[in-house]
Amino acid sequence: MVKPLALAGRKFGRLLAIERGPNNKFGQARWVCLCDCGGQSLTGSTNLVSGKTRSCGCVGAEITAARNFKHGQGSRKKRSRAYTAWKEMNRRVKRDPAYVPKGITVCERWATSFENFFEDLGACPDGYELDRLDNSKGYDPTNVRWATETTQSRNRDFCTTTLEGARAIRADTGSHRELSTRHGVPKGVVKSIRANRSWREEEQQ
Repeated sequence: MVKPLALAGRKFGRLLAIERGPNNKFGQARWVCLCDCGGQSLTGSTNLVSGKTRSCGCVGAEITAARNFKHGQGSRKKRSRAYTAWKEMNRRVKRDPAYVPKGITVCERWATSFENFFEDLGACPDGYELDRLDNSKGYDPTNVRWATETTQSRNRDFCTTTLEGARAIRADTGSHRELSTRHGVPKGVVKSIRANRSWREEEQQ
């Protein structure tokens, strides 16, 4: 049987080994440690000696806090609309099948820096979302804005109608397919207009 290491009184990073604690479920030795921050931890001998564990966990918490403090918007409990939009933007260009095949990318200035993104766009107003002016191009300061859902729907590739066209569709009768053919717009656009999900009259006042 291997004799446990005598670590009492030795310092490992922020941790001071105080006394032997109970072994873990695999029979490996653990030590009760006092951290420089005042916290205590029960840490395996191997982790202490190898340098894998250097604090009671306070170092990781401090790094996360410092990262969030830079802009104060990345906390899991209270993420801002702008921060959520930035995270979703980066997720889309990497994983969304509607974006990846088109080669849509995020500019280098924004890809790894929320601070730069926020500096360029500012806070996201309630009811607004991130919108690209030209849907064939990527995300960069010249092609992105905060926009309402209505503005976004008008800017989609398939939406080629106008306010006058939307009014004509509402005044017309027939199936979605018939109106699509008659007015020269996709059936989905006709359906959205007739359901009052886009080109709503009350938003034109």
